[in-house]
Amino acid sequence: MSVIAFASFKSSPGVTTTTMAAAHVWPGQRAPLVVEADPAGGDLAARCGRPATPGLASLAAAGRRSLSPELLSRHTRRLGGVSVLFAPPTGPPARAALDAVASFIGPALAGTGCDVLVDCGRLEASSPALCLAAAADLVVVVARPTVVEVPRVAAGAAWLLAEGAAVGLALIGGPSSARYPAAEVAEAVGLGILATLAHDAHGAALLGAGSVSSRSLERSALMRSARDLVAALRAFPSSAPAHAASVEQEEGLPTDVGPPRAAAAR
Repeated sequence: MSVIAFASFKSSPGVTTTTMAAAHVWPGQRAPLVVEADPAGGDLAARCGRPATPGLASLAAAGRRSLSPELLSRHTRRLGGVSVLFAPPTGPPARAALDAVASFIGPALAGTGCDVLVDCGRLEASSPALCLAAAADLVVVVARPTVVEVPRVAAGAAWLLAEGAAVGLALIGGPSSARYPAAEVAEAVGLGILATLAHDAHGAALLGAGSVSSRSLERSALMRSARDLVAALRAFPSSAPAHAASVEQEEGLPTDVGPPRAAAAR
C-alpha cells in the first residue's frame, strides 16, 4: 500500500479536486483513504454539505497519546465510495489539529491496509503538512503551466528533492494561449510529468458536489484525464524520467529559479 501526497506552491491550481478525482477512479477492491491535511482548512465537507466532524480535529483530540489505524477509521467518513478524513474548514483549527498529529500519524496511515491520498494544500517551510509529505512514497506537485507558476514549481520541487522526497508533476490544462508545452515545463522544472488533467469546470463541480454515481461525471474530461494520472501513479517510479539536479538553497523555499527559456521571449 502506498501513501501519495498532493500539494502546490503558493497558488491554488486545484489540489483538492485532483486528489478527489484520483481517489474516485483509483483501481482495486478497496477504495483509498483521502486525508485533508491543508493547514489553511479543508474544503470537502463544505462542498458536499457534510459536517467536518468526526474528522481531523476529533482525531487529534482522541489521539494525543496514541494513534492506531482503528482509531483513525473511527474518525473517517464515507463520501461516495471513498473514505475521507475531513479537516476543519478554517485555518486555525486545521493547523492546530495537524500540529497535534502530523509527526506521528504516518504509522496509522500505513496500517490502514489501503492506499492513502493526502491533500497537503500549499506547501511551505512552516507547514505542518510537511511531515506527511516527507513521509509519503511520492509527492505530486499540482501546477498550471504558466509563466507565473513554473518558476515557483521549479524552486519548490528542487527543495523537496533536496529533502529526499520522490516528486512528480501533474499539470492542469487550460487555454493553449495561456500555458507552456508539457515538455518545456518538464525541462524547466526538472520533474517527470505524470499526466495533464483536463480543465473541466463542469466535471469538477459534479465531483465537488459528491455526484459520485453521475454518468456525466464518469464520462467527463476530468475523470478521463484522472485515469491517466492514476495509471502513472501506479507505475511510478518505473515510468518517471530521472529527476534533475537539486537547486542549492540556504533555508526555506529557494526563490531564484528562473522561468523556462521561452518565457523570456513571450
